[in-house]
Formats: sequence, structure tokens, C-alpha cells
Amino acid sequence: IPWLGVPVLVKECFELEGQPYTAGVVARRGVVGSADCPTLRSLREAGLVIVGLTNTSEACMWFESDNNIYGRTRNPFDLGRTAGGSSGG
Repeated sequence: IPWLGVPVLVKECFELEGQPYTAGVVARRGVVGSADCPTLRSLREAGLVIVGLTNTSEACMWFESDNNIYGRTRNPFDLGRTAGGSSGG
């Protein structure tokens, strides 16, 4: 198994069974994944361990991780700055 035990975080916009699946869109608040999407299923089968979800911009449309469900992902070294990146840095 090529990725056995490697931990990974995935964007909250990918369907993961039993986990929030909103893509930061308020109209999707409360939506929970019913099954793993094919990509995540393949990664798990290859041995990756999904340890959590990352924030994302609303509908994955912007360069900062800010939405009206989870708020903005901030830089832990300077809370006045964004962490950067579409997945919260």
C-alpha cells in the first residue's frame, strides 16, 4: 500500500462520510456526507489517513478561506492576517 499511514487533511468541500459537506455555502449548512467521494475513497484505499477537514472559501471561489459558516481562517502568528491559500493555508 503506497501511502500507508500518511496523515492528510482535506477541504471541507469534498464529500466524506459522516462529516460536514457545505463548501462554506450557508444554504448547505447542516449537510453531512453520506459516503466518501471517489477521490477520497481511492486515497483511503491507498493507505492515507484522513485526520480532519480544512476550511474553504465560499463555494471554493476565492483565494482566502473565509465563509459565513466557519468564518475566516487566520494566521496563528498574526490574527490580523489570513493564513492564505484556498484551504486556509
